[in-house]
Amino acid sequence: MDDLFLDPPRTIVLATDLSARCDRAFDRAVSLARRWDAELIALTVVETDPAAQRREALPSWRRKATPAELAQRQLRADLAGAGIRAGTRVAHGEPVTAILDAVADSGAGLIVTGLARDETLGRFSLGNTVDRLARRAAVPLLVVRKRVHGDYQRIVAASDFSDASRRALETAASWFDAAVLTLLHTYDPPYANLMERSTMREDFRAVAVEDCERFTATLAPPLRARLATRVEFGAPEDLLNDYAIESDSDLAVLGSHGRSALYDIMIGSVARRVLEQSAIDVLLVPEPKAARSRAAAA
Repeated sequence: MDDLFLDPPRTIVLATDLSARCDRAFDRAVSLARRWDAELIALTVVETDPAAQRREALPSWRRKATPAELAQRQLRADLAGAGIRAGTRVAHGEPVTAILDAVADSGAGLIVTGLARDETLGRFSLGNTVDRLARRAAVPLLVVRKRVHGDYQRIVAASDFSDASRRALETAASWFDAAVLTLLHTYDPPYANLMERSTMREDFRAVAVEDCERFTATLAPPLRARLATRVEFGAPEDLLNDYAIESDSDLAVLGSHGRSALYDIMIGSVARRVLEQSAIDVLLVPEPKAARSRAAAA
Protein backbone atom coordinates (compact mmCIF):
# COMPACT_ATOMS: atom_id res chain seq x y z
CA MET A 1 0.00 0.00 0.00
CA ASP A 2 1.19 3.49 -0.86
CA ASP A 3 2.21 5.12 2.43
CA LEU A 4 2.30 8.73 1.17
CA PHE A 5 0.99 11.11 3.88
CA LEU A 6 0.55 8.36 6.47
CA ASP A 7 3.44 9.53 8.64
CA PRO A 8 3.20 12.95 10.31
CA PRO A 9 5.19 15.53 8.34
CA ARG A 10 8.77 16.25 9.39
CA THR A 11 8.62 19.76 7.95
CA ILE A 12 5.69 22.20 7.92
CA VAL A 13 5.40 25.35 5.81
CA LEU A 14 3.33 28.12 7.38
CA ALA A 15 2.11 30.61 4.78
CA THR A 16 1.31 33.91 6.50
CA ASP A 17 0.73 37.51 5.47
CA LEU A 18 1.84 38.62 8.98
CA SER A 19 -1.57 40.11 9.72
CA ALA A 20 -3.60 39.39 12.85
CA ARG A 21 -5.93 37.14 10.85
CA CYS A 22 -3.07 34.68 10.37
CA ASP A 23 -2.25 34.44 14.08
CA ARG A 24 -4.48 31.39 14.51
CA ALA A 25 -2.74 29.59 11.66
CA PHE A 26 0.60 30.53 13.22
CA ASP A 27 -0.42 29.12 16.61
CA ARG A 28 -1.71 25.89 15.07
CA ALA A 29 1.44 25.42 12.99
CA VAL A 30 3.60 25.88 16.10
CA SER A 31 1.41 23.43 18.03
CA LEU A 32 1.70 20.78 15.32
CA ALA A 33 5.44 21.26 14.94
CA ARG A 34 5.85 20.80 18.68
CA ARG A 35 3.62 17.71 18.74
CA TRP A 36 5.41 16.02 15.85
CA ASP A 37 8.90 17.39 16.58
CA ALA A 38 8.78 18.82 13.07
CA GLU A 39 10.63 21.80 11.65
CA LEU A 40 8.48 24.83 10.95
CA ILE A 41 9.27 27.16 8.07
CA ALA A 42 7.40 30.45 8.41
CA LEU A 43 7.00 32.00 4.97
CA THR A 44 5.68 35.35 3.86
CA VAL A 45 5.67 36.97 0.44
CA VAL A 46 6.35 40.70 0.02
CA GLU A 47 6.14 42.98 -2.96
CA THR A 48 9.32 43.99 -4.71
CA ASP A 49 10.53 47.28 -3.28
CA PRO A 50 10.91 49.83 -6.13
CA ALA A 51 13.08 52.04 -3.92
CA ALA A 52 15.62 49.31 -3.19
CA GLN A 53 18.25 50.49 -5.65
CA ARG A 54 17.95 54.11 -4.51
CA ARG A 55 18.27 52.98 -0.90
CA GLU A 56 21.45 51.02 -1.64
CA ALA A 57 23.17 54.25 -2.64
CA LEU A 58 22.55 55.80 0.77
CA PRO A 59 24.88 55.50 3.78
CA SER A 60 23.91 52.63 6.08
CA TRP A 61 22.72 55.01 8.81
CA ARG A 62 20.20 56.57 6.39
CA ARG A 63 18.75 53.36 5.01
CA LYS A 64 15.30 52.39 6.19
CA ALA A 65 14.50 48.72 6.55
CA THR A 66 13.08 47.16 3.41
CA PRO A 67 9.71 45.35 3.49
CA ALA A 68 11.61 42.07 3.30
CA GLU A 69 13.79 43.02 6.25
CA LEU A 70 10.78 44.10 8.28
CA ALA A 71 8.99 40.85 7.46
CA GLN A 72 12.06 38.83 8.45
CA ARG A 73 12.24 40.64 11.79
CA GLN A 74 8.58 39.97 12.53
CA LEU A 75 8.83 36.29 11.65
CA ARG A 76 11.86 35.85 13.88
CA ALA A 77 10.21 37.73 16.73
CA ASP A 78 7.06 35.62 16.43
CA LEU A 79 9.07 32.39 16.52
CA ALA A 80 11.31 33.43 19.39
CA GLY A 81 10.65 31.29 22.43
CA ALA A 82 8.36 28.88 20.56
CA GLY A 83 10.57 25.98 21.60
CA ILE A 84 10.59 24.33 18.19
CA ARG A 85 12.98 23.93 15.28
CA ALA A 86 12.05 26.79 13.02
CA GLY A 87 13.27 28.91 10.14
CA THR A 88 11.99 31.89 8.22
CA ARG A 89 11.67 32.63 4.55
CA VAL A 90 10.74 35.89 2.85
CA ALA A 91 9.98 35.65 -0.85
CA HIS A 92 9.08 38.05 -3.63
CA GLY A 93 6.61 37.50 -6.41
CA GLU A 94 3.44 35.48 -6.80
CA PRO A 95 2.39 33.95 -3.43
CA VAL A 96 1.27 30.48 -4.56
CA THR A 97 4.43 29.92 -6.58
CA ALA A 98 6.55 31.06 -3.63
CA ILE A 99 4.71 28.72 -1.24
CA LEU A 100 5.01 25.72 -3.54
CA ASP A 101 8.70 26.50 -4.12
CA ALA A 102 9.24 26.52 -0.34
CA VAL A 103 7.50 23.15 -0.05
CA ALA A 104 9.62 21.66 -2.82
CA ASP A 105 12.88 23.09 -1.47
CA SER A 106 12.27 21.92 2.10
CA GLY A 107 10.53 18.63 1.41
CA ALA A 108 7.64 19.81 3.59
CA GLY A 109 4.70 17.49 4.09
CA LEU A 110 2.08 20.05 5.12
CA ILE A 111 1.05 23.63 4.31
CA VAL A 112 -0.73 25.60 7.03
CA THR A 113 -2.51 28.85 6.28
CA GLY A 114 -5.54 30.95 7.22
CA LEU A 115 -8.44 32.53 5.40
CA ALA A 116 -8.84 36.09 4.24
CA ARG A 117 -11.54 38.22 5.81
CA ASP A 118 -13.91 40.35 3.82
CA GLU A 119 -14.15 43.26 6.24
CA THR A 120 -17.13 44.78 4.42
CA LEU A 121 -19.24 41.67 4.75
CA GLY A 122 -17.75 40.65 8.07
CA ARG A 123 -17.18 37.06 6.99
CA PHE A 124 -14.31 34.92 5.84
CA SER A 125 -13.68 34.37 2.15
CA LEU A 126 -11.60 31.66 0.59
CA GLY A 127 -9.22 33.99 -1.15
CA ASN A 128 -7.32 33.43 -4.37
CA THR A 129 -4.20 32.08 -2.67
CA VAL A 130 -5.98 29.35 -0.70
CA ASP A 131 -8.15 28.46 -3.68
CA ARG A 132 -5.11 27.99 -5.91
CA LEU A 133 -3.17 26.11 -3.24
CA ALA A 134 -6.09 23.66 -2.97
CA ARG A 135 -5.83 23.05 -6.70
CA ARG A 136 -2.05 22.84 -7.01
CA ALA A 137 -0.46 21.66 -3.77
CA ALA A 138 1.10 18.20 -3.83
CA VAL A 139 0.93 17.92 -0.02
CA PRO A 140 -1.95 18.27 2.45
CA LEU A 141 -3.26 21.77 3.09
CA LEU A 142 -4.57 22.79 6.51
CA VAL A 143 -6.80 25.88 6.48
CA VAL A 144 -7.12 27.24 10.03
CA ARG A 145 -10.15 29.10 11.34
CA LYS A 146 -10.37 28.32 15.04
CA ARG A 147 -8.28 29.41 18.01
CA VAL A 148 -5.92 26.78 19.33
CA HIS A 149 -7.01 25.19 22.61
CA GLY A 150 -4.79 22.13 22.41
CA ASP A 151 -4.58 19.18 20.05
CA TYR A 152 -7.46 18.31 17.75
CA GLN A 153 -9.91 16.26 19.83
CA ARG A 154 -12.81 15.46 17.47
CA ILE A 155 -12.38 14.98 13.74
CA VAL A 156 -15.06 14.49 11.10
CA ALA A 157 -13.89 12.98 7.80
CA ALA A 158 -16.17 13.39 4.80
CA SER A 159 -16.21 10.28 2.63
CA ASP A 160 -17.60 9.22 -0.74
CA PHE A 161 -15.91 5.80 -0.29
CA SER A 162 -13.27 6.62 -2.90
CA ASP A 163 -9.55 5.93 -2.57
CA ALA A 164 -9.03 9.66 -2.08
CA SER A 165 -11.40 9.81 0.89
CA ARG A 166 -9.84 6.63 2.30
CA ARG A 167 -6.40 8.22 2.22
CA ALA A 168 -7.73 11.39 3.87
CA LEU A 169 -9.26 9.31 6.67
CA GLU A 170 -6.10 7.24 7.14
CA THR A 171 -3.97 10.37 7.20
CA ALA A 172 -6.13 11.98 9.87
CA ALA A 173 -6.08 8.79 11.95
CA SER A 174 -2.29 8.57 11.77
CA TRP A 175 -1.52 12.24 12.35
CA PHE A 176 -3.99 12.67 15.21
CA ASP A 177 -3.91 9.29 16.89
CA ALA A 178 -5.72 10.36 20.07
CA ALA A 179 -8.65 12.12 18.40
CA VAL A 180 -12.21 10.81 18.17
CA LEU A 181 -12.94 10.04 14.51
CA THR A 182 -16.26 10.15 12.69
CA LEU A 183 -16.80 9.23 9.04
CA LEU A 184 -19.61 11.28 7.50
CA HIS A 185 -21.16 10.16 4.22
CA THR A 186 -23.82 12.31 2.61
CA TYR A 187 -26.08 11.21 -0.19
CA ASP A 188 -28.17 13.50 -2.34
CA PRO A 189 -29.84 11.50 -5.13
CA PRO A 190 -31.03 13.30 -8.26
CA TYR A 191 -34.58 14.65 -8.18
CA ALA A 192 -34.72 13.95 -4.44
CA ASN A 193 -37.28 16.72 -3.99
CA LEU A 194 -39.71 14.77 -6.20
CA MET A 195 -39.40 11.52 -4.25
CA GLU A 196 -42.01 10.17 -1.90
CA ARG A 197 -40.23 10.68 1.40
CA SER A 198 -41.19 7.46 3.17
CA THR A 199 -40.19 5.04 0.40
CA MET A 200 -37.67 6.09 -2.21
CA ARG A 201 -35.53 8.16 0.12
CA GLU A 202 -35.35 5.26 2.54
CA ASP A 203 -34.29 3.00 -0.33
CA PHE A 204 -31.46 5.37 -1.20
CA ARG A 205 -30.47 5.54 2.46
CA ALA A 206 -30.36 1.76 2.72
CA VAL A 207 -28.01 1.60 -0.27
CA ALA A 208 -25.80 4.31 1.21
CA VAL A 209 -25.63 2.49 4.56
CA GLU A 210 -24.65 -0.75 2.83
CA ASP A 211 -21.94 1.07 0.87
CA CYS A 212 -20.66 2.57 4.11
CA GLU A 213 -20.51 -0.83 5.82
CA ARG A 214 -18.61 -2.33 2.87
CA PHE A 215 -16.16 0.56 2.90
CA THR A 216 -15.46 0.45 6.62
CA ALA A 217 -15.03 -3.33 6.48
CA THR A 218 -11.96 -2.81 4.27
CA LEU A 219 -10.26 -0.48 6.76
CA ALA A 220 -7.49 -1.68 9.06
CA PRO A 221 -8.93 -3.07 12.32
CA PRO A 222 -7.30 -0.45 14.59
CA LEU A 223 -8.83 2.35 12.50
CA ARG A 224 -12.19 0.61 12.30
CA ALA A 225 -12.25 0.18 16.08
CA ARG A 226 -11.99 3.91 16.74
CA LEU A 227 -14.31 5.05 13.95
CA ALA A 228 -17.94 6.12 14.25
CA THR A 229 -20.01 6.47 11.08
CA ARG A 230 -22.87 8.74 10.05
CA VAL A 231 -24.90 8.47 6.83
CA GLU A 232 -27.11 11.48 6.15
CA PHE A 233 -29.27 12.86 3.35
CA GLY A 234 -28.44 16.31 2.03
CA ALA A 235 -25.80 18.58 0.53
CA PRO A 236 -22.30 17.73 1.77
CA GLU A 237 -21.15 21.27 2.44
CA ASP A 238 -24.21 21.97 4.60
CA LEU A 239 -24.24 18.71 6.51
CA LEU A 240 -20.51 18.71 7.17
CA ASN A 241 -20.74 22.12 8.80
CA ASP A 242 -23.92 21.26 10.72
CA TYR A 243 -22.46 18.03 12.03
CA ALA A 244 -19.18 19.69 12.98
CA ILE A 245 -21.02 22.27 15.08
CA GLU A 246 -23.41 19.76 16.65
CA SER A 247 -20.66 17.27 17.53
CA ASP A 248 -18.22 19.95 18.72
CA SER A 249 -15.66 18.76 16.16
CA ASP A 250 -12.58 20.89 15.64
CA LEU A 251 -11.25 19.52 12.34
CA ALA A 252 -12.89 18.47 9.07
CA VAL A 253 -10.94 16.26 6.67
CA LEU A 254 -11.52 16.03 2.91
CA GLY A 255 -9.79 14.03 0.22
CA SER A 256 -9.18 15.51 -3.21
CA HIS A 257 -9.70 13.77 -6.54
CA GLY A 258 -12.35 11.32 -5.45
CA ARG A 259 -15.23 10.21 -7.57
CA SER A 260 -17.70 12.90 -6.50
CA ALA A 261 -17.83 16.66 -6.86
CA LEU A 262 -16.97 17.03 -3.17
CA TYR A 263 -13.49 15.73 -3.77
CA ASP A 264 -12.78 17.01 -7.26
CA ILE A 265 -10.66 20.01 -6.36
CA MET A 266 -9.99 20.67 -10.05
CA ILE A 267 -13.69 21.45 -10.39
CA GLY A 268 -13.79 22.67 -6.85
CA SER A 269 -17.28 24.15 -6.55
CA VAL A 270 -18.48 22.03 -3.63
CA ALA A 271 -15.07 21.74 -1.98
CA ARG A 272 -14.71 25.49 -2.25
CA ARG A 273 -18.03 25.96 -0.46
CA VAL A 274 -16.93 23.52 2.24
CA LEU A 275 -13.84 25.62 2.86
CA GLU A 276 -15.79 28.87 2.89
CA GLN A 277 -18.70 27.67 5.00
CA SER A 278 -16.90 25.45 7.48
CA ALA A 279 -16.96 26.70 11.04
CA ILE A 280 -13.85 24.68 11.87
CA ASP A 281 -10.38 23.97 10.50
CA VAL A 282 -10.24 21.97 7.27
CA LEU A 283 -7.53 19.55 6.14
CA LEU A 284 -7.40 18.76 2.40
CA VAL A 285 -5.44 15.61 1.57
CA PRO A 286 -4.47 14.98 -2.07
CA GLU A 287 -4.92 11.51 -3.49
CA PRO A 288 -1.36 10.06 -3.77
CA LYS A 289 -1.37 9.59 -7.55
CA ALA A 290 -2.66 13.13 -8.07
CA ALA A 291 -0.13 14.44 -5.53
CA ARG A 292 2.78 12.88 -7.42
CA SER A 293 1.42 14.26 -10.69
CA ARG A 294 1.24 17.75 -9.19
CA ALA A 295 4.75 17.45 -7.77
CA ALA A 296 6.14 16.34 -11.13
CA ALA A 297 4.46 19.25 -12.89
CA ALA A 298 5.78 21.81 -10.41
